[in-house]
Amino acid sequence: LVKRTKIGLTINYNSYEIDVTTTKCSGSGTDANVFCIIFGQNGDSNTLKLKKSEKHSNKFEPGNTDVFKFNSILDLGVLYKIRIWHDDSLLNPSWYLEKVVVKQALKIFSFPVNKWLSSTKYDKQIRDAGIHGNVFLILCCGKNRSQSLQINNVQNREKFFSRGSTNKFNLKAKNFAKIDSIYLGHEPLRNSTSRANSSWFCYDVKVTNKLNGDTFSFLINKPLQPTTSVEQASYFKCTDVKDGTFNQKLVPTKYEVNVYTGDVFGAGTDANVSLTLCGSNGTTNKQKLAKSLLFTNKFEQGQRNLFSWEYLDLGKLYKAIVAMDHSGAGAAWFFNKIEVVNLCTKEKTTFPYSKWLDKSVNEKQTALELFARY
Repeated sequence: LVKRTKIGLTINYNSYEIDVTTTKCSGSGTDANVFCIIFGQNGDSNTLKLKKSEKHSNKFEPGNTDVFKFNSILDLGVLYKIRIWHDDSLLNPSWYLEKVVVKQALKIFSFPVNKWLSSTKYDKQIRDAGIHGNVFLILCCGKNRSQSLQINNVQNREKFFSRGSTNKFNLKAKNFAKIDSIYLGHEPLRNSTSRANSSWFCYDVKVTNKLNGDTFSFLINKPLQPTTSVEQASYFKCTDVKDGTFNQKLVPTKYEVNVYTGDVFGAGTDANVSLTLCGSNGTTNKQKLAKSLLFTNKFEQGQRNLFSWEYLDLGKLYKAIVAMDHSGAGAAWFFNKIEVVNLCTKEKTTFPYSKWLDKSVNEKQTALELFARY
């Protein structure tokens, strides 16, 4: 377990070993490039290229188990799924994969496969998985439906929905309390080849409500034929719901911290100032406000100083602890307010004060707790 600190945040990173076994039979090996994604309760690994085997220079040969090691992957928690594929390149791309085993410390997760990954054999998933056309989605809550949500793959030069890919989109729709089913479909391309208009093998769809973080999962795991009408779209029921409170704790989030100094005579300070933020999901470490993005000489009269922070999602902010060490010739500070903006949700939280912060002036203190106003 490797721990790294980024702007005061301790994030756990793990090393993972991926053991890939090719079935021992004639012609089962592949020369193609192989990729995979590991899925766990805390998220996924992003696409990993299985490039250098620790055991064999000529990898993915019949009967061999190839070992691949990856360091500094964000801790995924308990693993529940992998996605593995190849790019169908070179002379012998067809591959009979027996199993994949993922090891993390003393934990072992086994994923049996025992099937061909091929564009010419059996189900032909490798060739037909991706699509070139546009995709549409309808969200349903009981009898209520959203409008058809369009994802324009053609105008985006067909960069979405390639085989093995995971694509994320921000779509605007009605705010349903829950999403119990969806309609999903894709449109054929006009004046194109039959291959470009082939079926789309979609594995799953996850819809997250950005207001509360609730995530609704829909297992598709089947090829979808192109259709010209919404009425012919495929219907799927929700297979899993995850409460947003848990998910938000796991999401790295950027914050914009604005510190305002009052516009009164002598309001600025040369002292070192630190800040701690408290939210419903956790509390930051005490962080020194060292480098302003707007001014070299910070905390001067009438200034707004900007600081950029990144943490796992703190949730709803409710308290800020501001402290200064009373160093420097001009330590007394007329502190106005702090505004914190969550750059993911655009939510702004204000912590007002508008008084002197100094051990010898008025309040006679160099640290204080401020409570949020929304």
